[in-house]
Amino acid sequence: MRLSTFGTGRAAKGVRRAILSGWSGLAVLLGCSLSVFGGCVEEEEGSLFNPNRTFGPPPVITAVAPTDSAQAGVDTLVITGSNFSTVAANNIIFLNSSPGIPIQVSATQISLRTPLVIGDSVAVRIATRGSDKMSNTLVYKLTAAVESFGLLGPSDLANAIIADATGDLYVSVSVSGAGVGIKRIPADGSVNSYARDTSGVVGWTGLKFGPGGYLYAARGIRAIYRFAPGGGDPAVLWVALPAGYTINDIDFGPNQILWAAGSNTTSINSARIYSISQTPTSKFFPFAASVRSVRVFNNYLYLSAFKDSAWGIWRAPINVDSLGTPELYFNFSAAFPTEGYTPQGISFSSSGNLYIATDAPAGFVVVTPSKTVIIPYADYEELFGTSIRFLAWGSGNDIFVATGNGVLLKLKARVAGAPYY
Repeated sequence: MRLSTFGTGRAAKGVRRAILSGWSGLAVLLGCSLSVFGGCVEEEEGSLFNPNRTFGPPPVITAVAPTDSAQAGVDTLVITGSNFSTVAANNIIFLNSSPGIPIQVSATQISLRTPLVIGDSVAVRIATRGSDKMSNTLVYKLTAAVESFGLLGPSDLANAIIADATGDLYVSVSVSGAGVGIKRIPADGSVNSYARDTSGVVGWTGLKFGPGGYLYAARGIRAIYRFAPGGGDPAVLWVALPAGYTINDIDFGPNQILWAAGSNTTSINSARIYSISQTPTSKFFPFAASVRSVRVFNNYLYLSAFKDSAWGIWRAPINVDSLGTPELYFNFSAAFPTEGYTPQGISFSSSGNLYIATDAPAGFVVVTPSKTVIIPYADYEELFGTSIRFLAWGSGNDIFVATGNGVLLKLKARVAGAPYY
């Protein structure tokens, strides 16, 4: 496994402080203010100021790529120009007043990860060691990769979520420990009532649209419910499973089969995965694990699960309404051996990248098919709170998430999700 973190929020801040600390000494040696890089102090007795010192030409910026804009805290910028230092530490790149962290440098090009600076007119400038003047200023656009979504009330807490084919988001909402039903939130963020609260339900743990427009729901007990097409009334019981078995999440696969998993209240060794047809008829498959989330992708059932004393993403091949032997797809505990993070919801992009919601400060872990680990949204950790619990891809290139604090967010993933059946 290869790890590519793209930098974490705390690490990036530490690097920036170190860069600025080193350059404050340079400013003294030059007798110049770092903020203006051109206003030198007058010579005083005992000063290190050298009136005979010569300086190199100022750096020049000619272009920034990507051409139009980039996502702050996520994307890599490539600055093209001249008179850059070939030593990374000898360049400071400012985006407004925030320093960027150089990744690769040459005399004519600097690559850097963007800091968390958001705006339509961000001033990009460069200062290099050995020059007493800063570069010209180029104005650039940096957009937010993560933002709040939906006009829920201050006491409303989001639980399980799912989007329909048009992109509207459906949210299980609770207030002060009581369920208040399912809310529908279109792209404009307005909150509309979809279905009234169901007796005894504080918050659903799994939601999926299925055949005929029914909305299917799980709540961490031994039953699966569904809402009638169009909503309105509370959910009604669809399938009751044997006592002792719990269902935390559900997903549809081919042939209109619903896959469901959770755990066993008596012993994890007795836990099962269920397949349920539309008749409804259920079959079960032993899986000694505690399952948080399930997702069907490329004819495999993927499970976010605690099994064999470790957290991992498991998968089993689907054969109509039956399963092959489960195998460990990604060892989550081994990837984060000292941090103790746990996976929550899972989903896939259309390209096969696995998106894992976690209780890590950085929120999301992305695992490529080659098992490279990417942590793309680390700089947005303040928005994620204690964790990300639920996620659902919209009809376009955005991911919706509900945090452990019940906050709804939209992540601009810029890639489509794998289709729901």
